[in-house]
Amino acid sequence: PTLGNNVIIGSGAKILGPFKVGDDSKIGSNSVVVKEVPPTATVVGIPGRVVISGEKRVGVDLQHGKLPDPVAKAVSCVFDQLHRLEDRVEKLQAEQQQLQTELAHYRKSELEEEKV
Repeated sequence: PTLGNNVIIGSGAKILGPFKVGDDSKIGSNSVVVKEVPPTATVVGIPGRVVISGEKRVGVDLQHGKLPDPVAKAVSCVFDQLHRLEDRVEKLQAEQQQLQTELAHYRKSELEEEKV
């Protein structure tokens, strides 16, 4: 490989192949670089991947504290479903009460007709 000016290579890093590592680049410890590195890039991993290129982050930035919480989302969905079911039960109970009242009136009117 051809190393540019001011390149920093971490301990244990391997640079394999006939390519150039650009000026002011950084190679992380124990990284395995198998392709050309642009200037001012930071490369980490096996195989080496550019994670910062010219002060700009590239690729996935996993800030785990800012990731959505799947458990909280699931619990929220369960509570939403619970509220919908509670509303449905209340409506069904109201309908049942109304039907029982109507049935009582119907039976009462039948009894009165039989007496006549």
